[in-house]
Amino acid sequence: MVERTYGSFQDAEGMHGYTRDDIAEMSKDQKIRMMLSWFHAHFEDPAHRTPYESREGGYQWIWGGPHEANDEVQDEFGEVVDYEIMKEAIDEIESDGLLEWAPREQPGDYDDDGVLNGEIVDGDEEWPPIIPTSQPPISEPVARQDVVARLDELEALIQPLVSPQGMMGHNHPPEPLEVEHPCSREEWLALNEAVAAIREQTKAQEPDDAVVAEKTLTLGAVASKLAGWLKVRAEKGIDAALVACGTAAGASVVVNIQSIVDALGRTVQSVSTWIESFPWPF
Repeated sequence: MVERTYGSFQDAEGMHGYTRDDIAEMSKDQKIRMMLSWFHAHFEDPAHRTPYESREGGYQWIWGGPHEANDEVQDEFGEVVDYEIMKEAIDEIESDGLLEWAPREQPGDYDDDGVLNGEIVDGDEEWPPIIPTSQPPISEPVARQDVVARLDELEALIQPLVSPQGMMGHNHPPEPLEVEHPCSREEWLALNEAVAAIREQTKAQEPDDAVVAEKTLTLGAVASKLAGWLKVRAEKGIDAALVACGTAAGASVVVNIQSIVDALGRTVQSVSTWIESFPWPF
């Protein structure tokens, strides 16, 4: 009988996998690093390539999922690693607030034309359905214009939270409001900076795709954290998704967190489409 290996994944250096004896000889830190490497080799932030539709309830898990670190790590390593050590790896994976993960891209996900294999489009509701062999690419100027529009929408929503008086005390805000904010002021400012950085790239003749991609990850991380905050509130039976903040004029403003999550999803999707439309080599 072939001995089972655990934590198998492939990278530029080849295929990795560990036997029960290999893992038994590892230190605690080595086991944690092994589990982290395995998890991130198989799962990613859904903001990278999972479609997001606010009208349909959020992310559309066309690749499978959502996956939770607790379930996946225990399924893979529960036979060979103590739970206390697995829990440390799980806590590290979830340390940035992302609780639901999508599988990483696998060979065969797309055909040669970049179309999702097995995708069926039935635009006229007649049978047989249309099975596309390719999708007309969006032009870079059109994609860029859409990004600017999405940034405008998102910036307007978060502006009260990044103003000098944002999240500060205020006199008798409207009720009912949740006092606890889902993000710190520093995190809102980092989001605002990411929006500004992407906007700056939309003005460049040859945008830096590395900068755009990096700042888009910030948008995705904040969206995941906000979605987690909303999920916890829903589990506690709290329907309202509102927070109060101040403005430069000293007035109180109510911000709907769900609207920010939706706008972040639309922005990430728009920026991803824009990057794919870049016609020049970098």
